[in-house]
Order: sequence, then structure tokens, then C-alpha cells
Amino acid sequence: MLRRKFRGSIIVPLLVITVGVLFLLSNLGLLTRDLWTVFGRLWPVLIIALGVEFILGDRTLRDALAVIVSLLVVVGIGMIAAYLFGPSDWFYRGQDVSETIGDAGRAEVLLRGGIGAITVDESVSEGMLLEATLAVRLDERIEKSVWRTTGIEETVVRVELGAFGWLPEWRFRPGGNDTIVWQVHLTPWVPMNLTVRSSGGADLDLAAVQLTSLELDLEAGGGRIDLPPGSYEAIVRAQGDVVDISLPGDRAFEIAVLPDTDGSRWQQVSLPGGYSVSEEGVGSPNGISSVDASLLLDLQGRDVRVRISEREL
Repeated sequence: MLRRKFRGSIIVPLLVITVGVLFLLSNLGLLTRDLWTVFGRLWPVLIIALGVEFILGDRTLRDALAVIVSLLVVVGIGMIAAYLFGPSDWFYRGQDVSETIGDAGRAEVLLRGGIGAITVDESVSEGMLLEATLAVRLDERIEKSVWRTTGIEETVVRVELGAFGWLPEWRFRPGGNDTIVWQVHLTPWVPMNLTVRSSGGADLDLAAVQLTSLELDLEAGGGRIDLPPGSYEAIVRAQGDVVDISLPGDRAFEIAVLPDTDGSRWQQVSLPGGYSVSEEGVGSPNGISSVDASLLLDLQGRDVRVRISEREL
């Protein structure tokens, strides 16, 4: 039986070569993330090319399936390598989010980030409760939920920001995650309950924010926190790395460490000058009977180190 002429079709090799050339051009800086987005929308061309290969190349169904699996493996390995070793802007885009204060007299803000760091300060435009620029992965979507509740005395606004995607989060990237950042600006004009959850560390400049409570959950990475004056409770949970906390020098804080059944956890904490730990296991300024605010440290790992200092106002 005569073999068909197109047994050795070059369609599949051309597809593999094309993918390789695209990655090479990206490594040379000749392709931008926008072009990758366009190519991503053209994926049906692969199905068309495989159909042509199946017809012209005299392939059996088993051969066609083998070709499809091989292409998926090649493309998958290439995408993983690009994500781990390529610039973060290949897979991340910037998205701006904002919310006005309106008639709110108090606010509750929840920030739920991904593998990147979360930075917070009070440099917000007048009349705005929150302004943010978020690094969002291409498969992710930002969900923003806002509730406004009007009571007898005041209106409370609650804002939740979270990133949700279907790809797994690889915290390890040889190129680092320094450019994957949530930059969030909060208002200093209304009292606020603030909750921050991050898997990539946090840098919170809250010195001018009117905190009524703070909850910081560092699932990975360290952090830096400038706490403001005022009467409130701050809870910091950390699983590893170093956390630097700056206290306002004209306020007295009560500091507790969990879990601390035998007092050993205090060895992971460096207190500012003038503070000492009582027999009850509570840190506070020497010679002061009343405190202004409380700081609870939930150290969920033996390698966590917390350095607490005071700053002059």
C-alpha cells in the first residue's frame, strides 16, 4: 500500500518552533505582556492546526492524541518556566480601586492579598476612604464588596478587597516578588477597623490613621508596622521572618505574647527601652499603671522575631 505524501507533515514542528521563538523574543525583551495577552486569545489556532495535521498527515486517532498531549506538556513547561524565571509583569497587571467616604462616620476595611506584599499609608485624596493600585495576576479577579449601614448616630462603611484566581500561588520565584505589590492608601479622617492578610509581607505606615482596631495576619514573610496614637487593640500574627513594630513614644502599650505557656516566647521579642515583662507575662512601660493601647503578638513559629521600638513624635 502506498504511503500518503503528507505522512511527515511539518505543522506540529512548526508550532513547537513558533512557541520556542516567542519565548526567545520575550527573553530578549522584544515582546511585551500585552502581546502575550493577544497570543493567549489565539489558542483556538492550535486546535485548527491539529485538525489540519490529522487530515493531511495520515494520522491515527492515537497519533493525534499523542500530539495534543505533547504540545500541552511543552506549552505547560514553558509557561511554568516563564512564571518562575520571567519578569513579573508578564503575568501581572495593575488595577486601580477606590471608594469614597461619603457620609460615613466610621469605616471597616479588609485587605486580602496574594503572594505579593501589601503597603499601606495615609496619602489619600480628600474625600476618599481608600485608593489602591493592585498587582493582579492575569487569571485573577479583584472582588470589591462595599456595605453602608446607617445607624442612629452614624453611618458605617465596610470595604473588602480580595484577589481570587484559579492558578496555584508559587511563593518561590528566583526573580523575587518585589514588584508584586498592593499599594493601598487609607483615609486619616475617619476612625477605622483595619484587617490585613498577606502571604508576601506587609509594610503598614499607620502613624496618621485613626485606628480603632488592627488585625494583621502574615501567612508568610515579615513586615514593618508604624502604629498610631490612640486607644485600640492591635493583633499581629506571624509565622516566620522578622516583624518590626514602631510605637508612638508618647503612648503606653500593654504587650502580650501567644502562645506562651512557659515564658519562652518572649525570647523572640525585643522590647523598647523602658519596657519590662511582669510576672504575669505582660510587657509594659516601667512605672506606669495605666496603658493607652494593647498589642497582642501571636507567634506561630519558633523562627519569628519581633523587634519593637519607640519613635519620637
